[in-house]
Amino acid sequence: MRIEQNYSLEKHNTFHLPVKTRWFMEYETGEELQRILHDEYFQECLSLHIGGGSNLLFINDYNGIIIHSRIKGISISAETDEYVSLRVGAAEIWDDVVAYAVLKGWGGIENLSLIPVRRALPLSRTSGLMVWRSRM
Repeated sequence: MRIEQNYSLEKHNTFHLPVKTRWFMEYETGEELQRILHDEYFQECLSLHIGGGSNLLFINDYNGIIIHSRIKGISISAETDEYVSLRVGAAEIWDDVVAYAVLKGWGGIENLSLIPVRRALPLSRTSGLMVWRSRM
């Protein structure tokens, strides 16, 4: 886990404006995220959980805590003849997830390509993605 005070958000916002956050917390595991979320100080502060920053614009310094995931990885969490459910790390680049599924021959997800964001933020320990098997 990385914790920094008065951290520059320049590389974490669309226009690369030179703004700062009071605290920046970056985690690499679900356990580290849980430690952050259950910390008493964290619970009293304004916080924002961000991805890659492609749809984010800070016009002033952020007087709170920015939380950022470094969790990577793509794995199959369930599979049937009709669908494949993927578990995708929050730090994965969305277009890479689409490319992975397309290379495996799983159809449907390619329609969501070129969305300039990281994978959706982890809403729960069981968050995931479902793609359909192509019948070619």
